[in-house]
Amino acid sequence: FRMHKINIKKVDELLLKHNKKQFELATYISMKTSALCSALNGKRPFPMTYVFGIADFFAVSPRDIVIEFNESITSKQNNNQLQEKKDME
Repeated sequence: FRMHKINIKKVDELLLKHNKKQFELATYISMKTSALCSALNGKRPFPMTYVFGIADFFAVSPRDIVIEFNESITSKQNNNQLQEKKDME
C-alpha cells in the first residue's frame, strides 16, 4: 500500500531557494510557526492537508513536495525500532 507524505527536506530547500522565512510560510498556510518548525525538524508529523497550500506558496506542483512510501515496509521498520527500544530498556 503506497502512501504519501510531505518531503520536509524539499520544503527546507524551497525556503532557502526562494529566500523565505518559516513564519512567512506558516502564515500563508495558516499554521503556527512553532508547529511548522517542529514539523520541519521531524519532531511532529506534517499533515498532508497542507500540501496544496505549500505548493501554492512556492508555485510548484504538489507532486514536487511529496514523497511516496510503502506503508508495510515503514510499519515493519517502526515495529523493529520499537522492539530495539524495548530491548535497550
